[in-house]
Formats: sequence, structure tokens, C-alpha cells
Amino acid sequence: MQSSFAGGCPERADLETWINTGSSEDAIGLHVSQCDQCRESVESIRSDNELIDEFLCANSDRLAANKDGQEQI
Repeated sequence: MQSSFAGGCPERADLETWINTGSSEDAIGLHVSQCDQCRESVESIRSDNELIDEFLCANSDRLAANKDGQEQI
């Protein structure tokens, strides 16, 4: 997927990728440090990711059992 970031605000997918792989010194990092809207989006994405991680950790035994074909009640 090619980024549409060219001086405006990056797409949400670009922000998600940046959160996982970027640097505060790259173009998106510098933009986020200066843009309230993108900074809020980054905070929202990070919050969503934390919630997903908590869910996966809390349900890892059930998810593993379902992967192995065992039914959980």
C-alpha cells in the first residue's frame, strides 16, 4: 500500500504503521508532533491497540483451545 502522506495529514493506516515501526524523527513523526488532530488520532489508535492486547491476553487460553478444535463453554 502506498502512502498518501504528502504534506497533509497521513491516512489512519499510515499512522498505525508509524506507531509500530516509525521514529519520532521521520516525516510522520515530525508531523504528529506538530498536528493536534494527528496526535489525537495516534492516542486513539494506541488506546484501541491496548484494549485489543488486553482482550487477547485475557482470552489467550480460549483462543488457543478454539484453534486446536476444542469447544469452550
